[in-house]
Amino acid sequence: MKRSLVVLSMPVLLFGCDTPDHSRDVERKAQAERFFRGVYGCDPSVVDELGAENVVVSYPVFAELYDTPAFTGREAVRGFAERFCSRWKDARFTFHESLADGDNVVLVWSFRGRFVGPESPGGPAPGSEQGWGGITLYQFDDSGKITAEIGEESAPGPMTRVAREATPEGDVAVRLYEFDCGRLTIDEPSAAFGVSSDEATQLFVPCYLVEHPDGRLLWEGGLPSDQVERPLSAQLAELGLTLDSMDYVAFSHMHFDHVGVANEIGAGVLLIQEAEYEAAFADEITVPAFDPSLYDGLRELDRQLLDGDHDVFGDGTVRILAAPGHTPGHQALFVDLENEGPVVLSGDLYHFRESREERIVPDFNVDREATLRSMDRIEGLVEETGAELWIEHDLARYQANAPALGYYD
Repeated sequence: MKRSLVVLSMPVLLFGCDTPDHSRDVERKAQAERFFRGVYGCDPSVVDELGAENVVVSYPVFAELYDTPAFTGREAVRGFAERFCSRWKDARFTFHESLADGDNVVLVWSFRGRFVGPESPGGPAPGSEQGWGGITLYQFDDSGKITAEIGEESAPGPMTRVAREATPEGDVAVRLYEFDCGRLTIDEPSAAFGVSSDEATQLFVPCYLVEHPDGRLLWEGGLPSDQVERPLSAQLAELGLTLDSMDYVAFSHMHFDHVGVANEIGAGVLLIQEAEYEAAFADEITVPAFDPSLYDGLRELDRQLLDGDHDVFGDGTVRILAAPGHTPGHQALFVDLENEGPVVLSGDLYHFRESREERIVPDFNVDREATLRSMDRIEGLVEETGAELWIEHDLARYQANAPALGYYD
């Protein structure tokens, strides 16, 4: 999968293909990653273990945030690490590239974490999750200690300057935001989902925002707002948006963990398969795990009833894919991203990786044969387009896939 990297103004190093001591390069890359994880992941002891006595940590944003361009010396760097840890929790890191040559290591990274405060003008809201990325140069002395960490952020998260940038007129730039809209713990997944493990499993519950030059689509509504730590409305507010900022709204299906905010939406066009609409608003509810009270507000929303696939913006970049079987009108979403590549958001076509590998159909699906046909159809599209299929409930995928700029494009 392709990733977009922002070209930064820091000095460029040229790395040769051959190194005199490959094992040393491997070791120093590991040390650089460990130092980064320690400083920004609440283990300041790495400063004393891996840092030289006069180690320097410097980023351009420091002057704005801390009134100093750099922290110099173990004590100062350790103090900075402790201060950072007091403000950011649940840190997750992805190292997209690491290059080593002699006494230099460069890391291209992304960070995602939860800001806990204190609140400041122009800064992130306490409790909000933020993501940003950058590139960092590490320099080592002859003894293998880190003498400098010099970096630049491609989108500085602490000041929340990752939200929105202007799209040049005429460019079709699609962005995909992924939000944490709750967690579900399944005590005995084998009973309900047919998988082999009986160990308790935590499912990720996502919501997505697709931004297209011609409008916005909200995909999935997560758990109800009173059941989550950070409601979707609060997360959208960090982008300057509300639930009424959407041009289109679509859910993969009607189950409670996908439509939690449905009644909070007062604007936009609901894109729903006709079979799903008829089942949801029937006099007698026959679909398992559906709570009609979470859905009532959608009666008042403008709607477009679908009968199969639908090209949301008319240019092929965002397409709703009919995938019935889990519910009568279950659907998935195809998003073609310029840098990330095409992705398919699975809805509940699969709940677990094993479900996909073994073609497992949960007992509570309304139509087993339709589900299997939908699996075949979606897998065929994935193969044809080279798309990556995201199992929406896969917590490990979400935790390992934080985008450098806070969104995928």
